[in-house]
Amino acid sequence: VPETAADRSLARVSGSHVIAQLVERFQETADQAVIEELELLVVEGVLGEGDVSVYNDLTHMRLSLLANDENRIIELYRKPIELGISEHNTMGFCGLASAGLVVHLNRGQLSEARAIARRITEAQKIAQRQLVDDDIVVREALGFAHVALGEFDEARIIAEDLLETGSVLSREIGIRIMSHVDPELAVEFAFAELASNPDWNGFDALAAGHVYCRPFLAHPKVQEYYVNQGKWIDYLSTHVPEYAQYKR
Repeated sequence: VPETAADRSLARVSGSHVIAQLVERFQETADQAVIEELELLVVEGVLGEGDVSVYNDLTHMRLSLLANDENRIIELYRKPIELGISEHNTMGFCGLASAGLVVHLNRGQLSEARAIARRITEAQKIAQRQLVDDDIVVREALGFAHVALGEFDEARIIAEDLLETGSVLSREIGIRIMSHVDPELAVEFAFAELASNPDWNGFDALAAGHVYCRPFLAHPKVQEYYVNQGKWIDYLSTHVPEYAQYKR
């Protein structure tokens, strides 16, 4: 167990690197044993406590998203996070709020999703001021907030902006948000991206992040793609209702 601030900082960096590697390996292989490895790291307390508690919550959230543990996702979102103290807290709030909101949307619990959406919009100015250099997490949270509040034009603007910015992550998040606004357009963009870049791993990332983009995954053309690809069917058939019919 790290005993000094420097040791804890090093442990945090090392732990983050390991987590990123595991998530990347899962996206490449769709091997659910990787989720068990990640869970073991969390259970063993490799990630530390105290000053990195928000970091731990985000890591638990990543695990819960991959494992489809919706109750744990909601539990993590409900933990209090004081905004304005640090960029890390603000990023944590945006990430946890986005996940909690989409879980409620997937469950059809619109009033709960809207309550989270209002918290996101109330925190918008603080978040944008603190995360000037990394505002993609703010835009993701705002995009889903607009969806929950029925402000689809505003959500579309954010999604289109993310789709046009160029980074792989922003396009993935843009598809996630757009799938709740205009599923046909989200599917069209994804297949156009794959046609122009056969090495694009967006379909892998979207399958692993299934909680965020159920309307996209439910589309018949997308289902056909994953059935033909084969790699993700075992995972999706146990995590996404529309894929239960493909369980082997």
